[in-house]
This record gives sequence, structure tokens and C-alpha cells, in this order.
Amino acid sequence: KVTVGISVDMKRLPEGARLEVTTKKALSPEAKAGFELLAREGDGTIADVGVVVEVKKENLVNGTDIGEVSVQMCVGPSWVARMGGVERIKGSRLADDGTREFLETQLLGPNAEGQTCFAVISPKGFSIFALMAIAPRPAAFEVRGMSIKPEVVTPGQLAQVVVTVANNGGNTGTYNVLLTIDGQVVSTKPVTLVAG
Repeated sequence: KVTVGISVDMKRLPEGARLEVTTKKALSPEAKAGFELLAREGDGTIADVGVVVEVKKENLVNGTDIGEVSVQMCVGPSWVARMGGVERIKGSRLADDGTREFLETQLLGPNAEGQTCFAVISPKGFSIFALMAIAPRPAAFEVRGMSIKPEVVTPGQLAQVVVTVANNGGNTGTYNVLLTIDGQVVSTKPVTLVAG
């Protein structure tokens, strides 16, 4: 269950003006992909979407008729906890022209039903809004460039094995480099690398 409320700075109210507000659980695949790219710019990834609020307007223009909008979105506290806490929750906006942005997101606290409420502030008016959890991108390791010296060894002879391990992810992580011979692990070396 989610609860949604909207506050708006109406600059003027033209005749025939109309709003239609719809709540959903999911973004369209295209919108989610765009927000994922935006999250990755900040070394994050979308963990989940709590609620989507789509505001369709008729005979109203953002900036001319509509000023700043505040969308209050309330979700279950267990969802917030599973996503890693309030600091991971962000509001976002998909504008009519297709641009995407993360918006100022304020924690309002619990409502009367015990839901955790957030205010998502949009200075550019109405659109499609989403409350989503942004998780840090995990470490992503790549192993490449193995070399063995000497290339041919006899039983009991020492050999040097060198590989390059890169962390292309968004967080520091530890990778266990395994040396296998004939399918058997003969050595393990943990390597901790920062992101990038």
C-alpha cells in the first residue's frame, strides 16, 4: 500500500484545466533504463521502485501555469529498511520532453498509518515521478592478461604466474584470484581493489 499527495504552486488556472493522477508500481522499461543510466553516473544502480506517480495535464503548461510541485509519497517502512534505509531513497522526474533527473527528496517521517513519507520537490512542474531506491553499484572484477614464466616448466620447478585484475564496478571489493592446474585449485590470493 502507498499513499500519495500533491501540493502545487498554481500561477494561474486556465479555463478547461484538468489533472489526472495515476499511481503505479513500475516505470516503463525505457524510463527505467534512462534512470539506471542516471544512477550509474553517481556510481549507483536502481535497486527497486517504490511508487510511480503519473500526472497528466490538460490545458496547463509547466512554468507558465504551474510552478513548483511537491509530491508526497508514503511507502511501507519495511520496504525502506530492505532497500538500505532512507538515505538510499530518491525521487525522480521524467519530463514531457524525455529528460530525466533526480529531485530533492526530503524525509517527512511516518504518517498516521505508519508509512514512511517523502516529499519529492519538482521546481519544473508536473510529469511522471518515481520514488526509487538507489543502491551502490557492486564491485565488478575483470581478470585479463595472464602470463607464465617460464612458459614450460618441469616438475618441482618454480614458475611465475601474473594476471591483471581490474575493478570496473562502483565500490571497493575483494576478489579471490584462484590458480588452477588441471582443474584443481592450487593457490588462492585475495586482492582488494578500489573502484575504477
